Amino acid sequence: MPSPLHEAPLCALREYPDLLLHLVQELLGAALPPQVRVREQPSCFVEAAIEEYRADAVFLIEEAPSEQALLAIIVEVQRQPEKDKPYRWLRYAARVHDDYRCETHLLVIATDEATARWAQRPIATFLPGRGAAGNAPVVVSPANLPKVASIEEARQQPGPAVLAALLHAGADGDLEGCYRTLRALHETAPSPEDGLDRIWWLLGLLGGILPLERFTELQRLIMMKPAMNFIPRTEFDSPPYYRGKAEGKAEGKAEGKAEGEAKGKA
Repeated sequence: MPSPLHEAPLCALREYPDLLLHLVQELLGAALPPQVRVREQPSCFVEAAIEEYRADAVFLIEEAPSEQALLAIIVEVQRQPEKDKPYRWLRYAARVHDDYRCETHLLVIATDEATARWAQRPIATFLPGRGAAGNAPVVVSPANLPKVASIEEARQQPGPAVLAALLHAGADGDLEGCYRTLRALHETAPSPEDGLDRIWWLLGLLGGILPLERFTELQRLIMMKPAMNFIPRTEFDSPPYYRGKAEGKAEGKAEGKAEGEAKGKA
């Protein structure tokens, strides 16, 4: 089962399509027309031998009036190196390129720097001697996505701020960037109710990434801002990632206690 840290960046891309456009322009230097839209595409591929293989996500950037495909972006979230992945990435890229007949890129979101260094290596065995550097994925990691420096910065670019908050929460337990992003999402919401919904959406992702103690500290920081009207929930009505972590911790304690009692009786 994919971990919360694996799934959270994908949730951010789905919630904020402008985030993908930002990454495409910043990392690929792609010049896009004024009116474009992002549509997520199926990421399961089936071959004649009935073998299914799945990318984490596939997005298509289209020119809005004509619906002409401009760029296809395959997104993979990597928490550690996997020796088979580069070969599968080529497989994904070939299929997506054939399906949409447009410029196709692989974007790898690496959750730590060792994985980022591994992921950004060219796949040198593919068309060797013919521009192998072009076969290297584009990699986003905590090192090349700076922490959120201010609430105003997060207000201006909420999608990149959410992704930065998630990656840095996983890399070093950063709370300041998380808090600034939560404040920005709340303050730019069209209504107080929407503001609370945004807070709980992001907390639901962060709750599966941050240690429970750090997550509790983040909730305390939000409560200190009265305008946010934030009241922590119990573990039973908390966001699913946080609730799963709490339940897992409780289950582990119960198992440890039962095992200790069994040993004491033996």
